[in-house]
Amino acid sequence: MIEPVVLFLVGVGILALRTFARVRVVGWKHLESDDYIMFLVALFYATGTVLTYISGTYWHSLNNGGMTPEERAALDPTSEEYQWRVKGSKAYIAIWVSFSLVLWLQKVAMLAFFVRLTSRLGDFTKMIRLGFLFVAAGYMAIVLCFFLDCLPLERTWQINPYPGNSCVPSDTATLAIVLTLNIATDVYILAIPLPVFWMAQIKLWKKLGLLVLISGNIFIIAISVVRVCIIVGDPLYGSRLAAPWTYRVMFVSVVSTNAPLLAPLIRKWCSCVSVLLYGENKTVKGMMREIQRITVVDCIVDDDETAQSELALSRKARPQVHADQGRRASVFTYGSRTIVAADDGDSETITAVLEGGPRDHDPRLSVRAPLSDEHPV
Repeated sequence: MIEPVVLFLVGVGILALRTFARVRVVGWKHLESDDYIMFLVALFYATGTVLTYISGTYWHSLNNGGMTPEERAALDPTSEEYQWRVKGSKAYIAIWVSFSLVLWLQKVAMLAFFVRLTSRLGDFTKMIRLGFLFVAAGYMAIVLCFFLDCLPLERTWQINPYPGNSCVPSDTATLAIVLTLNIATDVYILAIPLPVFWMAQIKLWKKLGLLVLISGNIFIIAISVVRVCIIVGDPLYGSRLAAPWTYRVMFVSVVSTNAPLLAPLIRKWCSCVSVLLYGENKTVKGMMREIQRITVVDCIVDDDETAQSELALSRKARPQVHADQGRRASVFTYGSRTIVAADDGDSETITAVLEGGPRDHDPRLSVRAPLSDEHPV
């Protein structure tokens, strides 16, 4: 049972990198809801992996399924295999709950990420809210289906007599409902950012790259379908054959959910390696991003000391500027003047100071701002 442990360690490493990237930019105090959800994901991922390892190592991944009526009747209740199957069946329930929470919490985290991504696009707010309701209702449905399909609960680890198809891991009805709701919610979530990327004023190859980053759910859907087909195709031993695909789905879901936030950090590291190896420097063009909207909140300057007050070292003229998509130190052209803006750590607000040039009351600003590649969305 080395594979689930290795995948778990890599997955937790990815979660740690995501947290590092976010804290490095916004700090612990400015983490968002999707960041905190990932702590719960790590907790349940660890729980499911530990139970999977114990079940596979000590109970040989056995449960109350995969037995013929003759084998059930011949199995001695005092035997070691009988105890393995009982304990394995109980572990299966706990593993299912843990891994289902990993999957569906990440759906919630992705929706929360889209809330930040589309915070200034009111048209998507309703769609995202419906997504939260859809995911919540979907998870409640699969949990109720899983636990109410076999009552009393003790039948899920009953060996002999046969507890019925609804009380073994290969229950096709439960698998069909879980698969259908899982695919439906993944498709819905995947469809939310597509219009945003289509309208974004970025190069086509960058749009395709972003789509690849968020389309890991397609691979998850494919694996889920394969897993169910294996179980349905072999009702007797299919659940054991499909078991490894469960923790593989968990790993892929962790990678696909966090990839969009890791991409800027990876680009930053690759750039540093490139500089060390080849001595190349980033071009200004590669660091520029146009800010679509900027609003001057206050711009009061003393007429008698205009020239002096507009210098960077002066404290008498400091208009507060709120810039959408502002990142790090930025330079704005305000009429004939230059505004140098310093990021305060918030991804939405920057504070600007006028450096020089004649006074200009025109509020229209032509803005070009450098974007740090290390800044996750």
